[in-house]
Amino acid sequence: MISFAISFIVFVGFFSLFIILMCILDGKQALPAWNAFAKQLGLVPYLETGFFANFFSIDNKVQGRYRNHDIILKGDNYYYYNRERYEMRSISSLSVNISNPKNVSMSICPKSFEFFSMPSHEDMKTGNYQFDKLFKIQGNEKREIQKILDSWIQTKILNLHKPKKFYMGIDGKIAHVSENGLIKDVDTLISITDILIDIVEKLEDS
Repeated sequence: MISFAISFIVFVGFFSLFIILMCILDGKQALPAWNAFAKQLGLVPYLETGFFANFFSIDNKVQGRYRNHDIILKGDNYYYYNRERYEMRSISSLSVNISNPKNVSMSICPKSFEFFSMPSHEDMKTGNYQFDKLFKIQGNEKREIQKILDSWIQTKILNLHKPKKFYMGIDGKIAHVSENGLIKDVDTLISITDILIDIVEKLEDS
């Protein structure tokens, strides 16, 4: 019984170490893309380059102003419970400040991730069969949301390299896009940034 307990502890230790090393490797692979993203948009990278610093944390980020909006791209790790054990994953989070905030909250998430839904908010449709089939849309101001999610914005989201991974929310003064894993493609980062700012500008002008 004691030997089994020791073996189990050793297994858990090695498994945890493996997960940590994978997260470090993931962060190391993301660094060049995030640096290139910062350079192309005129933002400032705050990315540590040491071995364990690539284990992305709140200290690793890119921020600055682009198209007259304050932007922050962050990488972080989180734990979640998955079938009798805790696992660790990385997440990318891109946020844009809303300079003229309104009482509008909204979420757009792939229907495969409906656990992100907000029960107190109304389910909405855009009328675009392809978009409505892929995404679940919820919010508290139907007219405002239909205005900012026009056909042009819908097309830009559908044209992303992996639209099924697109998750966006508006809450208070912040609009943000989150994605499991660290985004390693510069074009994807730029496209998501432009979509997010387009939506924020429509909200600010409405």
